[in-house]
Amino acid sequence: MKYKIGIMIFPQVEELDFVGPYEMITMWKKIVDEDEKEEKNKQKDRDVTMKDNSSIISPECCLIISENGGPIRCSKGLSINSDMSFDQCGPSNLDILLIPGGQGTRTEVNNEILVDFIRKQSFTCKHILSVCTGSFLLHAAGLLKGKQGTTTTTTTYYSSIDRLRELVEHDKESGVLDGVVEVVDNKRYTHNGNIWCSAGVSAGIDMTLAFIAHVAGNDIAGKVQLQTEYYPSEIIYGHNKILPGYVKTIKHILYRILCAPQSGDE
Repeated sequence: MKYKIGIMIFPQVEELDFVGPYEMITMWKKIVDEDEKEEKNKQKDRDVTMKDNSSIISPECCLIISENGGPIRCSKGLSINSDMSFDQCGPSNLDILLIPGGQGTRTEVNNEILVDFIRKQSFTCKHILSVCTGSFLLHAAGLLKGKQGTTTTTTTYYSSIDRLRELVEHDKESGVLDGVVEVVDNKRYTHNGNIWCSAGVSAGIDMTLAFIAHVAGNDIAGKVQLQTEYYPSEIIYGHNKILPGYVKTIKHILYRILCAPQSGDE
């Protein structure tokens, strides 16, 4: 099975929110494509029927999509060329939609065209993923209402947790939630049904790798992890008084006390 994956961007999108997942997704495609090519050559050399690879899940493409197409200026100044506009990406054209965050989300939550695009894609996409404050765009599209009889967890950028909690609490008081929704700060990412949400910026890489493992298996995810050399260090630099909830664990605290490099260390 081949997935058509779209990454939606907008002015002032946070670069790593989408570039990190893009790297993981396209590496996933590269690995499977190379494995399939190698297998095809082996079968050809042996003059035997090629085995059925229809059960192997990988991307067919990974497209960058924006409202009007063309170049988009990101939060830190990077300019990215879109592959297509919203109008060019009609319903049923995507299997997976990834929505990054960034300062631009504060404006885009009021962009009816963008929010409607997310909402319509959610009707046909098999999976919806958000990174960082992209969760606020999911909320604006009505995708964080939960499901009846269940508890749904979601997360976002560490300094925006309370802001998202306030929105969910307002939804609860207004009676628009379909189930119990909890905004958590002790996880790098959450997964509920076909909705995935990650904490901020680099957490989108963790979420995407976990998503690949979920749909394509641990072996493929392991190859992606190796080829991208994604083995994050547990070092916590400096002495920030505020840390994300998922960092505040005994393991991290002990590491910080006993093992963290001191000023002047090489």
